[in-house]
Amino acid sequence: IAFPFVIAVVVVIGGERANNLLFSNLHSNLAGTRNYLNQVKMDAGVRVDQLVKSERLIQLLHAKSNRRELDQMLATAARGSGLDFLVIAEADGSVIGSSTGVAAGKKVPDSFVIRQARIGVANAGYERFEERQLESFSPSFPKDAKVELTPQQANNPQAENRGLMINAAAHFPLAADDTDAILIGGILLNKDFALIEHLRAIIFPVGALPDDTEGMTSIHIDDITVAISRERGQGLRIIGSRPPQQVAEAVLVKGQPWVGHIDFGRESYIAGYEAIVDGEGQRIGMIGAGFPDAPYNKAILLILSMIAGLLALTMLVIS
Repeated sequence: IAFPFVIAVVVVIGGERANNLLFSNLHSNLAGTRNYLNQVKMDAGVRVDQLVKSERLIQLLHAKSNRRELDQMLATAARGSGLDFLVIAEADGSVIGSSTGVAAGKKVPDSFVIRQARIGVANAGYERFEERQLESFSPSFPKDAKVELTPQQANNPQAENRGLMINAAAHFPLAADDTDAILIGGILLNKDFALIEHLRAIIFPVGALPDDTEGMTSIHIDDITVAISRERGQGLRIIGSRPPQQVAEAVLVKGQPWVGHIDFGRESYIAGYEAIVDGEGQRIGMIGAGFPDAPYNKAILLILSMIAGLLALTMLVIS
């Protein structure tokens, strides 16, 4: 009578304690994911703020006949700063020059980051843009940002055309005869596999998980996956999918982090999600992190089997 009762208590209490430890570990992974993206955002803001003080850039901005040279310098500066684009726009939003070939006179969107820069406040933030708005940062962005939905998720429309970006903007120093202009730079997060792979390598270094398993990191517009780390064994990137409905309800509707068990591909994962918030406090997407739970379940089963075997042997000796 005592033996099965003791084993049941060990299984229930031990299993609950093991799950709590794994969930606590995942909260740390999720916090690391958030901190890394926030650092990327801060770095973008610092780089743009430094560029608006560049004497050469200011000189080219005020030399009306050197637009081609201005665009070339912006392209060089964008590559050197790790940014996908740099755009100079007037106070009304009209483009003066760009690193990506945006036509002069095209209007940039009236976003929170850009509005703050117009009044002289240099800042950076997460922003979500419609397909037509992406063209004002780069003509290729609508195509680069497009994510086809998986067959299970597609109904109408068939693709996610919006773009999730890290944007930074700052106002050029003003003098009496200067052009009233701002500099905008940023990173398109849709399908940015280089960034998401680097993020995964930081959060889940090789050898950090048992049995050579791999962690997962992801970025979402609303609840649609637009960037996700690949599986080393299969090389798959399952973008265009959605996590379970309860994830979106907790994170996007209630604004609470979610941690639990989900099926990802052919494996069960312990995964967590947290909201991405723009400058106006709106929840525009999610970040995710997770790892397979099979190795941990195997280890827990092994430990419980050893405890059960030891108890059985002890009772046999006592008998």
